[in-house]
Amino acid sequence: MAAARQNFLPNGIHAVVIADELVRVEMFRYETTYHLLISKHWLQRKDGERPELKSAILFLGRNGSLDTELWDKDAAFRGGAMPHFYARSGELAPPDATWTNATLKITEAACCCGCRHSHLLEASMSSSSSPVSPEQAEEQHFEFENEGMPA
Repeated sequence: MAAARQNFLPNGIHAVVIADELVRVEMFRYETTYHLLISKHWLQRKDGERPELKSAILFLGRNGSLDTELWDKDAAFRGGAMPHFYARSGELAPPDATWTNATLKITEAACCCGCRHSHLLEASMSSSSSPVSPEQAEEQHFEFENEGMPA
C-alpha cells in the first residue's frame, strides 16, 4: 500500500469575515479517518452593552471513514465523495442534508494535499435558510472560558 501524504502544519488565517453570524465547517483528516465539526457562531446583542458571542454545535462527526483516496489514485472523485459517520449504536449518522454541499467541499479541501488556495468561503443567500435559530441554539450553548484549563 502506498504511503498517504500527511500534513501536520497548523492552518493560518484564511479569511477575515465581518458578519453578525456565521457557520464554521472544520475537518481533520488522518489518512482515511475524518473528524467533522460544523458550528454556528453569532452575536447576541443587549441594549447598551457589548454583544456577546454565542456558539452552538450543529454537527460533530468523529472517526468517519472514506474508502477512496481522494489525494492520490481517486483524485477524480474530489468534490463528489464525503466520509461516512456512525452513531455509537453503529447506525449511519450523516450530517443534515443542509450541510451536504459544505461537507463535500470541506472533504475536497482536506484531501487537497499541499494546496494554498481557498476551498470554502461562501456568503449565505438569505438569512431565512438558517437551520437553527438563536433560540434553538441556546439549548445547545457551550462556553469556552476556562473549560478544562487551569486558572
